[in-house]
Amino acid sequence: MVEEDLLDIINRPEHRKEFGKIVRFLRARHKHTLRSLAHKVNLSHAHLRKIETGATQITSKSFDRLDAVLHLDLCVDMDLKKKFHRYERLLEQGIEYFDSDKLLESVEKLEENDVDHRRSLWMVDYYLAKLAFHNFTLFRHYGGVVDIASDLSQIKKVLSEPQWQRLFLYRGVYNYNANDLQNAISDFQTAWKHGTTRWIRATACYFIGTVYSESYHLPKSNLYLDEAIQMFEEDKNTFRLMHAQVKRTGNRIRIGHIENVEEDLKTQKQFAQSHRLDSTYYNIQMNETLYHILREDYDAALSVLDDIEDKTPGYYFYRAYSHLQKNDCEKALENIVTVTDEQNPHNRRYFIHRYSLAFIEAYCQSENHEYEDALRRFLDEAMSHRAYFETRVAYDYMVNLLQAQRRYKEAFQLTQRMIDITKTALC
Repeated sequence: MVEEDLLDIINRPEHRKEFGKIVRFLRARHKHTLRSLAHKVNLSHAHLRKIETGATQITSKSFDRLDAVLHLDLCVDMDLKKKFHRYERLLEQGIEYFDSDKLLESVEKLEENDVDHRRSLWMVDYYLAKLAFHNFTLFRHYGGVVDIASDLSQIKKVLSEPQWQRLFLYRGVYNYNANDLQNAISDFQTAWKHGTTRWIRATACYFIGTVYSESYHLPKSNLYLDEAIQMFEEDKNTFRLMHAQVKRTGNRIRIGHIENVEEDLKTQKQFAQSHRLDSTYYNIQMNETLYHILREDYDAALSVLDDIEDKTPGYYFYRAYSHLQKNDCEKALENIVTVTDEQNPHNRRYFIHRYSLAFIEAYCQSENHEYEDALRRFLDEAMSHRAYFETRVAYDYMVNLLQAQRRYKEAFQLTQRMIDITKTALC
């Protein structure tokens, strides 16, 4: 039976809505509809809806019936609540300023009281925090994130304005990490357009630019990145600012707008080195490598690659491709590596570079039919993901092959597809 003190706290005006959200959240988690749960606890569905929206108080008998089905098991500890909100804000600051130390500190502190947070009146906010730190904290994996995202999505109608804004931002990152770019962009657009908190709008705008960059809508990406950069500059948010600038520079290189790029790359490398931003520094080096490749300065590209420590499939592709362009198949073959599905199942570039390396290997070693098959797989993968540079590489080699075999109709059809991809990337 529920204790009177707990019932009194739940029925206070400032707590009724939070309790209603908990009922709605747990109902979603237990796969009940409003009517099925109302029938199970012997309440009218209209009355249960009022409880879920905080429009009415709950009696001891109704609480006990809900507890028997949903296992409410609530506790209230106001000192723990203050502690939760302190680390919740630290988590948000870690996201806002791209501060991994703050993110990790907040995650560790929140997890210390995981069981109590999951049975508290701020349960919904805690699950929002779990959704956030699962997606924003690198190299950490938390169980149940798919269920958390699903359950929170089902209760978005009863969330407060700050809660649903965070939900759309955090769920957008979840969808982005799961390579669901269409739903990611929808969530980020909602957070950006309707967010009342500046850090949410700025972060969502940055991620919109990021998603468009991943889907190779490069000028459109830069429009959003420019707006995010302006907000980050005004807020003196130097870390988010640098990440946005690095991404914008990469877009400009792919588009071919390379004026002043060398100066930008130099400034970005200095910043990343001085702040020990290893992953950012790697992205800058890869941008610099592509810049030299597009200028056909393959020795300069290889010189940059010699300094890279994080050897991804993309790294090996750039090395092998640079040697191939120098007509050195022996060196190109030295950079062929095996890429497996397990390395990163959600990163599309891993799959593209698996086939790109296989194409180079076939070009240097195989008979014509094996080379064409490998090139076709590379071309199809690059085109399906509209990876602009890789598509251009595969297209050039395939057109040369088709023309050498006098398959002019196929070459023409392929050129039409390439024109469409170029329009998407550059317009």
